[in-house]
Amino acid sequence: MASLVIRPSGRLGAAHASEQAIAGFHAANRQRMLRGGRPPGQARIFCCPFLQCSDSGIGPLPHFSARCLGYVMGLRIPNLKRSRCRLLTACGLVLTEDPNSLRWLKEQQEGEWWTGRAMVSGNSVYVRARFRGSSGKQHFHVDVARADFFKSRGHSPPKCTRRMSEIHGAIAHLFGQKIDVRISGSFDVREASLPPVIRSTLVEVQAGNLSIRMTGGTLSVRGAPIDRIAWSLIGEKNAVVHLEGRSIVTIDESYLEGAIERLSSALRSFGSQRV
Repeated sequence: MASLVIRPSGRLGAAHASEQAIAGFHAANRQRMLRGGRPPGQARIFCCPFLQCSDSGIGPLPHFSARCLGYVMGLRIPNLKRSRCRLLTACGLVLTEDPNSLRWLKEQQEGEWWTGRAMVSGNSVYVRARFRGSSGKQHFHVDVARADFFKSRGHSPPKCTRRMSEIHGAIAHLFGQKIDVRISGSFDVREASLPPVIRSTLVEVQAGNLSIRMTGGTLSVRGAPIDRIAWSLIGEKNAVVHLEGRSIVTIDESYLEGAIERLSSALRSFGSQRV
């Protein structure tokens, strides 16, 4: 029996889900629970964030909730290797007056990191999240890094402290809320494909036996979603470009996908040919 995946969109998603779909969804979850595992034919059941399951039934909630028998509709983890991104970070202040979200954030331990490992298109990525923060405010921080990012810095991958289902479930408490977020990403770029504004700085000056060449720098940007670009050459033909920017967005399944797309789009707009 194949499991059922429900993906309604918008606050009225639950109202548009048919009774048959809801019944099938609840039955599939009960089957998994009774057998002590996941239903055949589906790696994971994703719970609609507008519905709540229990032994007594399923029904709409007045606020976003993605909890459902331990399985949740999770934050989609972007394919960092395909976008040539080494590390993606999103850190911001949750702009909400929703009592459920505020209460949950207040309950979180200050400074605690939730670290897990996920497989994306056959590649390991590490996800690290923190809620509330040392300031005690409505803070939400998440990092996503490729496994080879740590090797390139001479470090071992971080120790996992949580299952990815736990991390997904925690983040889902904030679905639907606005966040004033600062995003940053580090991208692998061939030197020949660097934006023209960076390539123009790659001037080598020689004086006798002395040779001087720019191998890295930082640019400030105004009038664009990205306000900072930093770069450094690696070896003779490769470089890492780091971009940062700020925006106000909604936390949902595509939160990180949207962040990496904004960064990639900005890098392309500056003239990079390989991102």
